[in-house]
Amino acid sequence: IHEYTRKQLRIAVHCILQLCLQQRRTREQLVEQGIMPPLKTPAAFHEQIRSLERARAGNFLKHKLCSRPERSELVRMHILQETQAEPSLQATQMKLKRARLADDLNEKIAQRPGPMELVEKNILPVDSGVKEVINGTYHIIHIIYIYSIIACIVI
Repeated sequence: IHEYTRKQLRIAVHCILQLCLQQRRTREQLVEQGIMPPLKTPAAFHEQIRSLERARAGNFLKHKLCSRPERSELVRMHILQETQAEPSLQATQMKLKRARLADDLNEKIAQRPGPMELVEKNILPVDSGVKEVINGTYHIIHIIYIYSIIACIVI
C-alpha cells in the first residue's frame, strides 16, 4: 500500500471513530438500559440483581410453558382450527376457504336489493311524498327532489 493511501485510510478511520464517539450513549442512558451498574452500587451487586431478574423471567416462562393449554382446548376456544389436512397443506386450505368466503360474500352483495326495492317493501322508511313518486302520482319536478332524498338516505 502506498503512503498516500495509508494516510487516507488513517484519516478515514479517525473520522469514523470521532463519529462513533459523538453518537455513543451517555453513562446515564447505559445505566437506565441496565447495561452498566449505577455509580452508587458495586458492580457485583448489579450483576447479582441482573442474574436474579433473569432467573425470575426464566421461571415465569417455564411456568407458562407448563400451564399452556392442549391443542384440543385451543380448538375449543377457536384459537386453532380443527383440520384433517397435513401441516404443509393447511395454509393452502385456509387460502381456499377465505377465497370461497369472499366469493360467497361478493355474490350476496351483488344480489342485494336496491333502494327502490327497499322502499317498496317498506324496509327503508321514507316520506309519504316519496311513496307517491314510486306509485307514479307526483309531478316530475318533485321526483328529482325526492330521488335526491333517497340517494342521501341510502348513502
